[in-house]
Amino acid sequence: MRHATLIGTKAGKMVSIATGNAQEMRDQYKRESFPGYGQVYYLDTTGGTRRKKGSPAEQKSKAKGKK
Repeated sequence: MRHATLIGTKAGKMVSIATGNAQEMRDQYKRESFPGYGQVYYLDTTGGTRRKKGSPAEQKSKAKGKK
C-alpha cells in the first residue's frame, strides 16, 4: 500500500495538512481548495510530487456605515 502526505506553506513555514492512503490523499488534493495556504504539495512514497496554489485566507467583511 502506498502512503502520501499533503504539505502546505502557511506564513512562510511548511505545515503538514494530512497523511494517509495515497488514493484518499490524491482525491482530497484534487477536490479541496486549501484556504489559507500559499502552496500545497502532494508527496507519495513512489517519489511523485505535485504542486498547486492554495487559496487566500477568508477575510471577514466590514460592516457598511450609514450614509
